[in-house]
Amino acid sequence: MAEQTKEIALRAPDDIRIVDGQFCPESFKQAWYIAEVYAKSGMVPKAYTNNPAGILVATQLGAQLGMDTLTSLQNIASVNGMPTVWGDAQKALVMNSGSCEFFVEYFEGTFPKDDFRAICVAKRNGTGFKYDPDLSLDDLRKRGLFVNEYSVADAKKAGLWTKAGVWQTNPKRMLKMRARAFTLRDGWPDALKGLYSAEEMEGVDDDVVDVKAETLANKEEVDFTIEGPSTAAGALPDPSQKKTAVEKPRVRPQTETASPKTQKRQPTAGQGNGKQAPKGNQPKTAGKPTPQEPAPEGPPEDDDWMENLNQEITDEDVPEF
Repeated sequence: MAEQTKEIALRAPDDIRIVDGQFCPESFKQAWYIAEVYAKSGMVPKAYTNNPAGILVATQLGAQLGMDTLTSLQNIASVNGMPTVWGDAQKALVMNSGSCEFFVEYFEGTFPKDDFRAICVAKRNGTGFKYDPDLSLDDLRKRGLFVNEYSVADAKKAGLWTKAGVWQTNPKRMLKMRARAFTLRDGWPDALKGLYSAEEMEGVDDDVVDVKAETLANKEEVDFTIEGPSTAAGALPDPSQKKTAVEKPRVRPQTETASPKTQKRQPTAGQGNGKQAPKGNQPKTAGKPTPQEPAPEGPPEDDDWMENLNQEITDEDVPEF
């Protein structure tokens, strides 16, 4: 420990200002240096020991809440990667905001029956009416006060009542901290920045799953294959392979009227000079080429004009004329 502290001292940045006993870094290099000092001091919670990055982030969050460096490290906890504050720090932040007019906590019921509950009532300046202890909790809520409760039945429903740890050693306090956290977060979201209390998050860490770690642990079991019909039944196309379309013989439906695209044009006698040849006296054209009109622009007029399309066409796809 002494060697590590000496090593840090030898590479200290420019002198760091100290105001009212607090370090006041003016650059990231100075802030990181202070975080390293705290990380190796042995005077910080276990989660921050040899963790200067965690100290740096915690102090930044504490500064937004109005707490100094050491107060931030003592009262900001990480529960499953989520920053939280201890319940006593929650109450202190609300009291220091100057907007709390009334605050009371008490218990009702017989411990440890299901009806035993902790109740927290608070009033914010400029909101609601005066607190009246003779009114029911619902009436107090209707009067604009912030009221919350947490019972043994609630703890059992959440799976906390039989949980090992503080729920077994201090069950009443845990009930009170739950009710307190709900009330303070309801009434002072601006002062608490939406942070949960550490006691409120107790037990939630068992339900949160680290998606990245879970995926890596089971990567051999994850199957990303898209399920679909087999190759014989027409599997999904593989873009890495060029597939040659297999054309089926197409049969044009029989109709009484031929398609104008496929009907051959046979000029009649006298065509081109404006005269109509008399019926029964039309000249024979066998053996002689029949003059044809210029082909219109567009696809060819033969029956195979769709040969170049890379898709299969069934009989149902052929329009009727």
